[in-house]
Amino acid sequence: MKDWWKRPIAPGLRVVDMRDVPLKDLDGHAQPYKTDDGTWIVRNVIRAKGIDPSFVTQYANLIRDGLWDPYYYVPPVITIDNKIVAGEGRFVAHQDAGEKTMHCAICEFFEVDGKSAAYWQKMYQSNENAGRQREVQGNNRTEEDVIHLTTYMCQDDEMTDVWFDHEDDYRSIRTALKDQGYKDSKKINDLVEAIKIEGGHEAKAVKGYTKNRIKYVIASEMKKD
Repeated sequence: MKDWWKRPIAPGLRVVDMRDVPLKDLDGHAQPYKTDDGTWIVRNVIRAKGIDPSFVTQYANLIRDGLWDPYYYVPPVITIDNKIVAGEGRFVAHQDAGEKTMHCAICEFFEVDGKSAAYWQKMYQSNENAGRQREVQGNNRTEEDVIHLTTYMCQDDEMTDVWFDHEDDYRSIRTALKDQGYKDSKKINDLVEAIKIEGGHEAKAVKGYTKNRIKYVIASEMKKD
């Protein structure tokens, strides 16, 4: 592990090592799924619509053309038992390009600020995709991805840091959104309502609006920001 290699930095994350890891040893969280129209997509807990194959193709082309610099950008992050935390698309791209190994940051997550290691792992997965400089431009998270991940955290029985705490004005959800970089209170309120809808909870009533209409209005407001 060289000092000049780009490495991940985030709350609750510690880099243990950085090295090339055999692809056959890596354990991904993405799941292939066949849609009703027969199309195969790759589900991903971080990406609401799964891994975008167009970005995987761009990554794979960079690798094939010898333009991939594994040390200039923050590499895929894996746990000490080789589970992929972030970098699923790059993992698939390395497979498609015929590579045998992938440069990874081997990390462990730990409790800090009263939040669990599992919480900070999910925060890293979200924030790693948030508008930073990347090898392939445009492959950043969307509002839909944030809603998808935060809802997943609320519904995960093993996640004790975030839940639908309606009696406390959804404080845990608001905190999770702030830890994902959101500061504007109106934006946070809109996202909370969208997460409630996604999770099957009743959103704030708006006279004359159906649940789908509320979701449409929330989405429209997000686009204006």
